[in-house]
Amino acid sequence: MHAAGKQQPVNCIDVSAGGNLGISGSNDGKVRIWDATSGALKRDLVGHFGDIYVTKLLPSVQVAMTTGADLQIKIWRIEDALNAATLIGHKAAITSLSFVERGRNFVSCSKDGVMKLWDCASQTCITDLHKQPLSLKSNNYLWNCHVAQDAILAPVAASQQQLEKDFGTESKLAICSSESVKLHAWTFATEAQFSNINMKVMQTH
Repeated sequence: MHAAGKQQPVNCIDVSAGGNLGISGSNDGKVRIWDATSGALKRDLVGHFGDIYVTKLLPSVQVAMTTGADLQIKIWRIEDALNAATLIGHKAAITSLSFVERGRNFVSCSKDGVMKLWDCASQTCITDLHKQPLSLKSNNYLWNCHVAQDAILAPVAASQQQLEKDFGTESKLAICSSESVKLHAWTFATEAQFSNINMKVMQTH
């Protein structure tokens, strides 16, 4: 894949499950859709400014989601590059996104120390799952988030009443990593912290 003109570092990519479509984001705020087979540029998604940190294709491969230093989470219709929605809520650069199942809900994390659960349909934040205390001495940024299935939680999830806009989160964990070298795992059903792992301690063993 090659585009003409001055090149900027590519920070993130994603490729469809079938391997036909690719999406990339770079330091100049450009998001590009590619034919992953031929390497041909299909279209630009215009609307961000600043570094792009995350580019994601939804499982349908009809919609993409992007975010980065400008604090905006953008939802795009790939067919015509339409910016269908822009979600605002974080107070610092957004570093990671992860879908719940097919993307009706998703989680985000940011350098503001917060991991959020979002509803795509209403374009609103359902709840803050995790808030990392920040201080002048220690910037506990959140760098990555992931939605994981956990069979241990299935009986717990069955007894919990989900929020109205919560879809497909039963027996799943939202996991995020922080600059404080810790992994934090939260249950969607109870919005309670499931575990807190100090990776620095593990590395010493």
